[in-house]
Amino acid sequence: MFRFRNLSLISGVPMQLWVEYDGTNAELNVTLSPIGVPKPDIPLMSTTVNLSELILDTMYVGFSSSTCHSANSHKREVAIKRVSHESRQGMKEFVAEIISMGRLRHRNIVQLLGYCRRRKGELLLVYEYMPNGSLDKFLFGGNNQLLNWSQRYHIAKGIASGLFYLHGEWEKLVVHRDVKSSNVLLDSEMNGRLSDFGLARIYDHGSDPNTTQIVCGRKPTDPQLTTSADEGVSLVDWVLDYWRRGVVMETVDARLGCDYVVEEVELVMKLGLLCTHIVPLARPNMRQVMQFFEGDVKLPHLSPDYMNVDPQELEQYHQGFDVPFMSLHSSKMEESVLSGGR
Repeated sequence: MFRFRNLSLISGVPMQLWVEYDGTNAELNVTLSPIGVPKPDIPLMSTTVNLSELILDTMYVGFSSSTCHSANSHKREVAIKRVSHESRQGMKEFVAEIISMGRLRHRNIVQLLGYCRRRKGELLLVYEYMPNGSLDKFLFGGNNQLLNWSQRYHIAKGIASGLFYLHGEWEKLVVHRDVKSSNVLLDSEMNGRLSDFGLARIYDHGSDPNTTQIVCGRKPTDPQLTTSADEGVSLVDWVLDYWRRGVVMETVDARLGCDYVVEEVELVMKLGLLCTHIVPLARPNMRQVMQFFEGDVKLPHLSPDYMNVDPQELEQYHQGFDVPFMSLHSSKMEESVLSGGR
C-alpha cells in the first residue's frame, strides 16, 4: 500500500478524492482532482489488495439497503451499510447521512466511521458495529432474550440523551424524523444508540423548522399517532385510556411480572404521552425530558384531560407549574425556565 506523509498542495486549491475497491480484481484505486473538475479516467494510484475477508457475504437486508458485518482479529468490528443504486432515495439518503452523521459525537449515537461511493452507483457507509442488533427484535420477537426493566429504562434514557444532543447541544439542530425501535441499535453493553439519519434535517439554532412531518420507512404518517394494524387503535390512545381509568400500570409488559420500579414506569408512560401531545407547544423539549429523567425537576401532576386541551386552554393548565412546556418548534424556547443555556 502507498502512504502519503505531509502531503500538501502549494497552490492551496481544494481537492476531491475518490477511493474505489474492485472486489472482482481485488484492486484499490485512488483518483484525485480539483473541486469542480470531473473525475479523471485514470486513477492517481492503484494497488492490489484482497479485502474479501473484511467484507463478508452475510448481511441484513432492509427496504433499500443492506448491512454486512466486517471483522478480523487485527481490526475493529464495523458494520457496512450498502445503499443500493436501485433505490430512488439512495443518493439522497447517502448525502443526508454523511452530512448528519459525519461530525456527530455522542455515546448514544452510532458513529459513522467512513464512507465511499463505488461504481454503478453503489454507496457504502461504515459504522461502528452494534453486536446486539436493533431494539425492535427484543421488544417484538426475533430474539429470545427478555429485556428487564432496568435495561429498558436505561435505553430510553440514553436515546433521550442522544436526542437532546441533536436538538440542543450540537452546533446545529438535527431533527432525526424517523425515531423508532428498529433505528435504535444496542452495543455490547446494551446501551441504546440512535442510528439511520437518512431522513434527518439540519437547521440553525433559533430557526423555526417544521418538524411535524415524521416519516416511517418511505411513507409519511400522522405526526401524532401510530396506528396498530391489528386493532385499529393507536398505542398512545391505548395507554391514555388506561391512564384515564387509573390503571396505567396494566399497560406494562406482562413478561416483566412485578420486576420494575413503579415510579420509573409512571414517569416513562407520562413522558411518552406528553411527547406525543396533539398540541406541539404542550410537549416538553428534550432538555426538559432529560431533567425529568435525571430527577433534577419533578414532573408536574397532570390529569389525563391535559392530553385533550387545545392551545387556548394551555395557559390555565400551566398556571402554578414551575415547568412551562415548550417544544423545539417554539420561538420562545429560550425564555423557558428549563431551556436556558445550551
